[in-house]
Amino acid sequence: MHKMYVSILFLLYRGRSILYGEDMSIQLDDLNLHKAEQLLCETALEETGTIVDAAKLLGITRHALKRRIVKYNIDWPPGRRAALRKLAQQQRRSGGR
Repeated sequence: MHKMYVSILFLLYRGRSILYGEDMSIQLDDLNLHKAEQLLCETALEETGTIVDAAKLLGITRHALKRRIVKYNIDWPPGRRAALRKLAQQQRRSGGR
């Protein structure tokens, strides 16, 4: 198994720091590009908290990040899927009303 470390340098964005100057490493278990891209997207979203800031951090547009969220089935915003499942269960119990 290959272990590869990817470092991301967080940049100054609109006069405020998003972990400015901190070096963050993520560990990849293999050289699978799709897994690496998914992990980078998930990490950027977790660290910044917004799609706009995560996209800027990754150097892509917010639309490109949204496409990757769909492509990799990333749960964003966090807990959204659980909330949707709960709502669907409630609707089934009430007969769809």
